[in-house]
Order: sequence, then C-alpha cells, then structure tokens
Amino acid sequence: MKHNVDRKHDRSGEKVKKLTDKLIIGKRLYLNFMKKSMFRQIAVVAAVVITLVITGSCRKNSGSTDLVIDPPKVPGTRALTVSVLNSTSLDSLSGYTLHVKSPSGESDKTVSGTRCVIANPEAGTYTFTASLNGYVSASTDLKVVLPADQMAGLSISQSILLAKSAPVVAVTATAGATVTVKENVEETAAPVVATVTVPSNTVFTLADGSKPATVNISVTNVPVAAAAAPVEVVNGVSQVQMTDVQVVAGDKIPLKTLDLQPEGLTFDKPMVIDMSIADLYPPAMSVAEKTTRQAGLVLSYVHKDGSVEKVVPDHFSADRNTAYFKISHFSKWQIVNDHVKLKYISSSDSPLQVKTAGCGEALSGTFTYESRYKYLDPTDPWLSWVMTSSTNDLVYTLSQEVNQSAVPGYSISATWKCTLEKWQVIDSDDPGHTTRNVLIPTNGVLTVNTSICHNQGNGK
Repeated sequence: MKHNVDRKHDRSGEKVKKLTDKLIIGKRLYLNFMKKSMFRQIAVVAAVVITLVITGSCRKNSGSTDLVIDPPKVPGTRALTVSVLNSTSLDSLSGYTLHVKSPSGESDKTVSGTRCVIANPEAGTYTFTASLNGYVSASTDLKVVLPADQMAGLSISQSILLAKSAPVVAVTATAGATVTVKENVEETAAPVVATVTVPSNTVFTLADGSKPATVNISVTNVPVAAAAAPVEVVNGVSQVQMTDVQVVAGDKIPLKTLDLQPEGLTFDKPMVIDMSIADLYPPAMSVAEKTTRQAGLVLSYVHKDGSVEKVVPDHFSADRNTAYFKISHFSKWQIVNDHVKLKYISSSDSPLQVKTAGCGEALSGTFTYESRYKYLDPTDPWLSWVMTSSTNDLVYTLSQEVNQSAVPGYSISATWKCTLEKWQVIDSDDPGHTTRNVLIPTNGVLTVNTSICHNQGNGK
C-alpha cells in the first residue's frame, strides 16, 4: 500500500512539473510573440512616416504642399557713402577731412581714398563738412530714414562739392589792392567775372576782433548748381544736367556765388565789387528786357540766425553788362534776381522701381529718375533760362547704383524710389507768363532684400 501511495505521489509530482514546464514554455512563446509584434508595429509606424514624407515632397515639387517652412532671413547691408567732388570738374577728391555730425554725436574722419563709408547709419539728420587744403570747405545735410523691416538693407549716397580756393593776395592797410575773381580758378586763362577793389588806408577787423595791418584775402567764384553741372549733347540737343535747386533766403534762385575769405573780415571803408552780368541772360534777349531784369539783381547774404542781408547795385555800367556793389564784410555772397522766386509746393514719392536676380545670382544695375524741361518747348520756352541762366534743355537726374554679390541658395531683390519736390517758379518780369512748376527728384532710398530660394523641382 505504501508503495502504491508513493507511486501516486510521484505521478502527481511529475504532472505538476510537466504543467509548470508548459507554463514556462507558454510564457516564453508569449514574450517572443509580443516582441515580434512590437517590432511589427514600429516598422508599420516608420513606413507610414516615410510615406508621408515622400508624399509631402512630391506635393511640394508638383506646386502644392501641406508643409510650410519659414526660411531664415539674412540681414541686408546698410551703408551711407559720402563722396567729395571738385565743383568744377566733378572729379573725386581724396585726402580730405570729413566732420560728421550724427544724431548721436560728432567725429572727424581723415579720408585717404575718395569715399567715406558709414556702416549701419542711424535714423535722423546727418551734417557733413568736408575740408581740403586748397579748397573752400562746404557742408551738407542728409536725413536718413530707416526701412520698417529690420532685416532690409539700405544704401545711401551723398556728394559734397568743393570749389578750389583762389590764390591768396596780401593787402596792407595803406596800399589797398584790386583782387580779380576768375570763373574757374584752376585755369589761368579763365575769364574774370568780377574784381574786388580794396580802398587804401582801410582798417581791417577779423572775426576775433583783432585789427591786423596786413590781411590775406582769398577770392573765388563758386559755381552754383547750374554752372557746375556739365552741358551734354544728347541727340543733337544740348542739355544741362542739374543737381538740387539751391535756394537763397527761402525763395530766390542764385545766379552766381562769390566766396570772399577770410570769413567775417570787416572794414571801415566799403569795398566795391564789380561783377560781369553778360552771361546771366541769353544772347537773343533784347537790351530793353535785360535792363528791366537788371533792376532785380541783389547781392544776398544769409546770416547764421537766418536773417538775410541784401545789397542792391550801386550802379550799372553804360553797356548794362556790369553791376557794382558796395559791401562792408567778407562772406559767401549770392547774386540773385529778386524778381524771380521759387516757392515750395509739395513733395511726393516717385514710382517704385524694382530689380530682381534669380536664385544664387548677383544683382547689379542703376535706378534713375529723370525730369526734363525743353528750352524750345512752346509752353515754357523761358523756363530753362530762368533756372540755369542758359539756353539749354534743363534735366534733373537722380541715380542710384545697386551692386549685391550672389548668395548661394538665396535670391535678391532691390527696390528704389525718390522724393519728388514740386517748386513753383514765379517770374514777375515776364508778363506773358503766370507761373510754372518744376519737379525735382531728391533723397533716393534703396532697399535690398534676400530670400531663400523656393524648391521648384529639377534641383532649382
């Protein structure tokens, strides 16, 4: 009996062991199955993702995409370039000193080359004063307006015209002197446009209040915009390329400019300037009209406080081609026709001009706005003479060059516009006309943008 019980117990143990082994084997099979199933799931998910990517790429190449990517923006270059030119030849000058008054401070720069480049200019008004040995210093103002887009580029150019100084003449208080003023001080054969007669026994007073017995006087004719601009022949018609209108006392057109140095020199006896005015009128103008217009000639000086000092002619010569003025101090004097005035009307933007370059290509070219007035235009046959003192077509041209290097993977676009100033010309000596307007381009603004190239297929 005992053996039977032992056998039953052994069989029961074997059954339990077999059952346990089966459970262990089943668990291993289940775990293996779960691992394979997880791998399958991962593989399925990866396949779906790859499919979506390929599908999205195909859609993008076909011109439609559900995936929008904001391309990175590349900041545009911003620079302000100042050039100094000879006012007579318009050649570039070098080795000058440039005093820069910016919205945040002042500084002096010695420019060995021909250009002074100011990177990342500030918004606001700049005042530039150029000085060079042998030339009369000159200043100009420039207002900088920055683009609203902080990533947009900006390129601004400004020129300053310097007139060459005349030879210095030493004058003593006892001897007096006659100093000649040439049309172009750089040419020995240039015609004399005026003479300054210094009386003997003159007491000179410098700007600092000192009274030297001997004074060095420098006299030069500084051409105004019309005289400084070259005359070009285009399609058989001569034309004057103008710069900005120069305004004296707010509304007068300067005909000649005399820069008498040293600035601020005064004297107890008036000096006499006799000025040739034969070139102020067209050859075809009648003597009667010349005589009428000479009555409007005024020597004008604008003081630093804005007040205007005017000197009317003391007398004219018999042939009406020379005017005589008496002055009491040396300054930059402008001769104007008091009967011809300019009145500012309004300003507007010129049409926006656009230039673009393809993906990875450089962008270069010139933006230009031109405002032309024909001398022989039946509606305004006198207009160019009033503005330029000559019988040539009048052309106001403003240009801006753009030169941007290629950026791989990016396209470049440039826009340009300028301000169009409308001025009213009022000629009270011409009863046959009422008033006329001229449109003058100024203050060009260049904006350069770069953008990432869009995928258009075929690797472009």
